[in-house]
Amino acid sequence: MERHASVSCWRSPAPGSERDSERTRQPRLRVRGIGATCAPVLGQCGGVGSGLVLGGGLGWLSGRHGATCDNLVSAHIVTAEGRSLTADSVTNPDLFWAIRGGGGNFGIATSLEYQLYPLKEVLAGSLVYPINRAASILRLFRELMSTAPDDLQADCYLTTRNAAAKLNVVYSGRLDKGEQLLNTFRSANTPDQDSMKRTSFSEIYQMFGADEPASCPLALDKGTYVEKLSDEVIDLVVGRLRQSPPSCETVFNFSHYMHGQVCRVSPDATAFGGQNIIKGSPSQEHKCRHARVGRPEEGLHRV
Repeated sequence: MERHASVSCWRSPAPGSERDSERTRQPRLRVRGIGATCAPVLGQCGGVGSGLVLGGGLGWLSGRHGATCDNLVSAHIVTAEGRSLTADSVTNPDLFWAIRGGGGNFGIATSLEYQLYPLKEVLAGSLVYPINRAASILRLFRELMSTAPDDLQADCYLTTRNAAAKLNVVYSGRLDKGEQLLNTFRSANTPDQDSMKRTSFSEIYQMFGADEPASCPLALDKGTYVEKLSDEVIDLVVGRLRQSPPSCETVFNFSHYMHGQVCRVSPDATAFGGQNIIKGSPSQEHKCRHARVGRPEEGLHRV
């Protein structure tokens, strides 16, 4: 039986109203006829709604199942002319190609249908180290992800507020194999704090998705992609952490590491192939631990 999820969208409540909360502002995910043992490919942060598919969409399951846009089954789109269109692989296929990673300028998506995958439990949590080990932790993160199986996704979060270097990890394959892999990693790199546990897939968005209030009156958030977490990049990041004003928080988050199934999709299968990604030499799909375009030696990181 095919497993699909239907996503409903609605008008957001007025800012500041009683219903104006992180939960009410997000699109509902309504799963029909399926138990709680199936999961869609969503983003890594709980504050990101289901519309991330329009920009591609990278999340905790992208190593296993590709980007969110690779798992879109169909959509209803209202165009600028007021036309209501269905877009899928048969009906309006050009539009279907474009809305999978091409951005939101093709119309308003009023309904999105996603492929679901059986997933009862995951192994998830954080390994926390002192910030003065930032350089070595970034190198350990690089080593971990350079050989990561499709089932493993992780990001590396450095913050001066708690003086912490944190690895957020999700393993969605056989949990005994995930525990063995992480036990090997932890035995050589004992963390100060360890919250790894078996949990439901939905629970990880409570673990990692809540944004703390900014420590400064003015907050600036900027992201880019790097092709390789090189020693030069690591030295630059550590240097900026050392220059952080004591009254404010400086954060570096290395996330959305592209490897596994998200790399194996043909670059022209959707519009996501070149969206917001640094282009390099053509990808070799059967070898790459990279994005849909780029060099085969290592995956892209978002920082």
